[in-house]
Amino acid sequence: METRFLEVKWVGRGGQGIVTASRLLAEVALRRGKYAISIPMFGAERRGAPVVAYNRISDEPVRRKGPVRKADILVVADYRLLSMVNFFYEVKEKGLILFNADRVPPPLLNASKKVALVNATAIALKYGLELSGLAIVNAPLLGALIKVSSLAPLSTLKEVMKMYWGEEGGRRNFLCAKEAYEEVKYIT
Repeated sequence: METRFLEVKWVGRGGQGIVTASRLLAEVALRRGKYAISIPMFGAERRGAPVVAYNRISDEPVRRKGPVRKADILVVADYRLLSMVNFFYEVKEKGLILFNADRVPPPLLNASKKVALVNATAIALKYGLELSGLAIVNAPLLGALIKVSSLAPLSTLKEVMKMYWGEEGGRRNFLCAKEAYEEVKYIT
């Protein structure tokens, strides 16, 4: 019998915190008694280059370590990647696309998939989470993902962020995550 996974694919740019988000999501799942892995996939490490990371989360040990072909949840951190990735192919039939944007990008208007929207960039900038002019959107996207996936209570994410970034960094990142958790909305 095949193990059932929750498979998440993160798509963004170097410097947005995509690999870190994948690691933190795995830690959240582990703290909830699940098995989880984080799989980063990127070429030369450089700010702005496309980055992909994956998570597999299950009630049983996760032995499959390769890329996620069709995700249950696809998290898109940068709308400019719409021209580079066929998002509809990347998501399972009943999957969800979580999109970082302030309005619905035209290709998603008639989506046959479920689409959720959160302006992670604006939230990150509001809390000063940026580096060299690039918003670090991992915290707000994690908050939104926790909401749409019902994987864990927000308090578990708070614990993980505090562990990862310390008291002050964890507090600021958690405020971003909490705001995104409250603001994420389904559009289809």
